[in-house]
Amino acid sequence: MLILITAFTVGHSLTLALCVLHVFTVNTAIVEFLIAVTIIATCLYNIKIRKDIETTKRSSAYIMAAIFGLIHGLGFARVLQEMLSDSSVLLPLFSFNIGLEVGQFIVVITLLLITHVVRGVFQLKQSTLNFFISTAIASIALIVAIIRFIDMFHH
Repeated sequence: MLILITAFTVGHSLTLALCVLHVFTVNTAIVEFLIAVTIIATCLYNIKIRKDIETTKRSSAYIMAAIFGLIHGLGFARVLQEMLSDSSVLLPLFSFNIGLEVGQFIVVITLLLITHVVRGVFQLKQSTLNFFISTAIASIALIVAIIRFIDMFHH
C-alpha cells in the first residue's frame, strides 16, 4: 500500500510542479474527465484484475498509480494556481504538496481502519467488501465522467 501511495505521489507531484511553474497548461475539462476515468479504472482493477494477479506482477499496479497520479496532479495544479499570487511559488507548492500527502495518509489510514471494523462486524471477506465499495465508487465516478465528458463540449 505504501508503494502504491508513493507512486501516486511521485506522479502528481511532477505534474503539479510543472503546471504551477507554467512549464505547460492543460484543458481543465479534459483533466476532470480523465480523473473520473482513472477512478473507474482503479475500481475495475480492484474488482477484476486484483484478485487474479500474482504478487510478482503487481508492478503494473505501481505503474498505473504513477500514471494516474500524473493526471490527478493536473487537477491539483488548477486548485493551487487559483490560490497563488504572483509571488514565489516554491514554498506554496511545497506546502500544498505536503498538505496533500498528510491528507492522503489520514484518509487511507482512516479507510483501512473502517474497512477492518466493517469486515469484523459483518464477517465479510476482503474480496466481498472490495467488490461492493469498488462498484459503488465506480458508479459515482461513471456519472461524473459522463457529466465531465458532456462539459468538454460545452466550454
